[in-house]
Amino acid sequence: MLVSERKIHQLGILLVCVLACAYYLPILFSKGMFFDGLTYATISRNMAIGKGTWWRPFYTETLAPEFYGHPPLVFWIQSQFFRVLGDHYYTEKIYSILTFVISTWLVTRIWKLFYKSHGWLPVLFWLTFQVVKWSYANNFQENTMTIFCLLAAWSYLQCLVYNRLHWVMSVVAVLMIFAATLCKGPVGLYPLAIPFLWFVVNGKKSLTPALTTGWVSLLFLGLCYGLLWQIPAAKFALHKFLEIQLMPSLN
Repeated sequence: MLVSERKIHQLGILLVCVLACAYYLPILFSKGMFFDGLTYATISRNMAIGKGTWWRPFYTETLAPEFYGHPPLVFWIQSQFFRVLGDHYYTEKIYSILTFVISTWLVTRIWKLFYKSHGWLPVLFWLTFQVVKWSYANNFQENTMTIFCLLAAWSYLQCLVYNRLHWVMSVVAVLMIFAATLCKGPVGLYPLAIPFLWFVVNGKKSLTPALTTGWVSLLFLGLCYGLLWQIPAAKFALHKFLEIQLMPSLN
């Protein structure tokens, strides 16, 4: 007997939900996490109670009283959850799971730009990667950065797939990329490759829209960082990030 398209869709969604619950529900009700995630939660909690500022996050009195190991956007966003939910072990876990849910939804939105059905399929493939489970279980910076990168990808593909609003959607994409870099640094720049990849996949007919989105993106991103660099506290914090974290990692 043939299984209907609707039944396959329902079973696919059920499979994804079961797998996600098996991954994350035990984590939600357990205490503790990997050291890095605990550090980020501590900095966010401190910011929520008035210890540390946007450009000078606070870790402890003796260890990193001014924390410059990462840009500050994730700490600020997560601190809002501590303000609302309070200082509990599950606050950062709820935050991580919410970032997972949002990212899952965005993956399906991008899929549906190309395919009208089986939006659960890319999520299922995504869940099979151990690094995904590890990141969301341990409150990593990448959880928040992924949301902004997916929003950037969706914005680019909106204008490239439908061949419209190239300027507007490129600016939106760059704002998301800019936010992604304020989460994790230069690693958040990778969605800039999408216009180039679109041209590689689609050939000469896509050259004009790919070039338009590409140069608008680079121009506007440069403007964003130029303006940010005019803020003394931001300039100092980003310089310390380059000195303490990025350059040693590259070396």
